[in-house]
Formats: sequence, C-alpha cells, structure tokens
Amino acid sequence: MKRSLVVIIVIVILILGGCSLRTKDTSDSQISPTDRPTTTPYISPSTSLTVTPSPTVTPSITPADYSMDYKDETHKLLQIGKLAINFDFHHIVSDNLSDGIETVKCSLDKSESLETKHMTITVQIMEKQEFPTTQSIISYLSTMLPDYEVICIYNQVTDDSDIRGLYCVTGNGLSEYIVYYDEACYLVTSDYDNLETYMFKENHHANYSEFITKVKCANSYITNVKETDYYDQDNFVKAHYEIDQGKDKAKYIVDLSIDDDYVYHFNLKNDTDKSLLTLTTFGEVYDLIDISDVNLDGDADIRFREVGGTMNNSYNLYVYDATTKTYVKVKCKEMLSYFTVHKGYLLNTQKESADSGAFQKLVWVGKHTLKKVSEEDYHLD
Repeated sequence: MKRSLVVIIVIVILILGGCSLRTKDTSDSQISPTDRPTTTPYISPSTSLTVTPSPTVTPSITPADYSMDYKDETHKLLQIGKLAINFDFHHIVSDNLSDGIETVKCSLDKSESLETKHMTITVQIMEKQEFPTTQSIISYLSTMLPDYEVICIYNQVTDDSDIRGLYCVTGNGLSEYIVYYDEACYLVTSDYDNLETYMFKENHHANYSEFITKVKCANSYITNVKETDYYDQDNFVKAHYEIDQGKDKAKYIVDLSIDDDYVYHFNLKNDTDKSLLTLTTFGEVYDLIDISDVNLDGDADIRFREVGGTMNNSYNLYVYDATTKTYVKVKCKEMLSYFTVHKGYLLNTQKESADSGAFQKLVWVGKHTLKKVSEEDYHLD
C-alpha cells in the first residue's frame, strides 16, 4: 500500500514539472519599432593618429542584433544615442544591427524628385579624439580615405542639434563622418555625400573645406586643382587655389580674400610667388571663379565673375598662354554670361526674362579674341 502511494506521488510530480517546462512562444520576443535600441556597442576606428585621447565612451548596455523592414514612408528619424539623423526627403526602409554596426537603408519619398534615390548608412560608436589643430583633423581624415576628393570641417555649429563638431571626408563614392557630442562620438559611413544636412538643425558652411578636382582638358590632359575655403561663423574669410597644368606642367596659385567693404580681391601668382593678375569684384562668392579649358587647347583657363545680375552674370575669361606662362584676358564685345564650350566656339546665352533671351555663337579669332557670328532669339513655351 505504501509502495503504491509513493509511485502515485512520483507520477504526479513528473506531470506537474512537464507542464512548467513548456517552450516559450518566440513571437513574444520579437523587437517592435518602438523597442528599437538607441545605443550601439563601442568599436575603435581602424585608422590611427597620435593624439591626446579623451576618456573612452562605452555604453553600459549592449543591445542584441536585430533586423527590421518598413513598408511606408513614415519612418524619417534615425536615433542612436545622441546621434539623430532626420531624413526630410528620404525615409527608412530597413534597419539592421549586427556585430555592433547599425546599417540603415533609405529611399527617396515618392513626392520628391532629388537625384539621390537611395542611400545606405552605417553607424558605430568610436573613441573620442582630441584634435589640437585643423591640420591634425585633416591628417586623420586623409588616413581614412587617402584618395579623398573633399574634406569638410564644421567646428562652429550653433544650432540645437547638440553637435560640437562634424568632420567629413569623401572619395570614390563614399563619405565618412565623425560626429562629436559632449559625451559621445560616432563614425558614420554613407554613399550619400551630403548627409550632414540631415544631422544639423540649420544650414551651415564648413569652417574649413578642401576640394580636389581633376579638370578634364582637350586631348585627354588633366589639370589638377586644389581649392581650400575658410569660413568664420558662416561668413566667407578667404580661399586658396593650387593649379597644376597637365599639359604645360606649370603651377599657379590663386588667393581670394574679402575686405571690410565686402570687396573680393583676386591675386594670381606663379610658382616663384610673382603676381601675374589682380582683380576685384563684389557680390556673392558662389560661382565667382571657375577653372576649365574654354578654348580646348589642353590647358585650363579661368572664368572670373565681373558683375552679378538678376538675369545675367557678366564674366571675363583669362586663357592660359603657354608661350608667355601667364593668363591673358579674352577680348569680346558681347557680354559673356552663361555659355557652353564647343570646338572652335562658345555658345553664349543672354537672358531677357525668365523665359526669353538670345543664343549667340562666338567663334575664336586667334588665341585671345571671341567674335559673334550669329544670334538667335528664343522664347520658352
């Protein structure tokens, strides 16, 4: 009797234990969009530079890997810790966290018509670095992308994005952004080269920027141009150009500055620091200088805006003369405004209104003169 009672008790215990060990429903563990982690684990950048480091910022919680897809256009904000990227014209279509790297893919809203239809962004937390000089920032960025085309340094951000500094380097279709906050630093990588506009709350000029341009000239010659711009609190300070002619192999420097009366001063020098050409003008700095091969002789020339206008800007051309090793002003009785370059001539457009004007064919007479040979009015429907 006692033996039977013991057996019955053991069977009851096994049945109750089996009920409590049922498998948990995995659907309860799925991550919803509202449960999305807002921090990523610490990872050091692959590049190195001898700098004085600040204390490393490392999150106390490491979120689990996850992957989410979105079907509508309502997901516009990427928030990872302090980093906030607000996509005004794009929306998030997928968000994936794997091995401490968050990868987000975006598409252009259907109502927008921008050139960039899709973009991919990766984000990871990086160790904060202290850069004592602008040159130390440039050295660090150029190590990340040695064949860079653009470097932009924003260190006077005054909006309420809480960004203390943003450093960007772009090359070969890829942009790397180092985004600084007081207590955190993020490395953002994207195939979109204007992502900082989605991080700032207001528009800003980079306080320092470099542009490396390969100017295509006739007969497959390439003129290398390095432009460096300086701004203070979104106000233009100066610009510096280094021109390396591909055909003639000569080197020239252009310095552009602005005085207290908002007059721009242009000074062209050769590689021995001899001044060859000085010019002045007013107006906006945008579109003030352009370097291209306007006469298709293989060397790059200079277009300089003389006067800005509502309908038409007036430009002067200075073509490179390899014989005299200098730039010569082009003689032309017509106002050079918006033109395209063709073999043996320029097609110049002069606007009378927003939808009317005239096309002028200006042919080269000798090396330094343009002459109008025809003119045709146009009216847009």
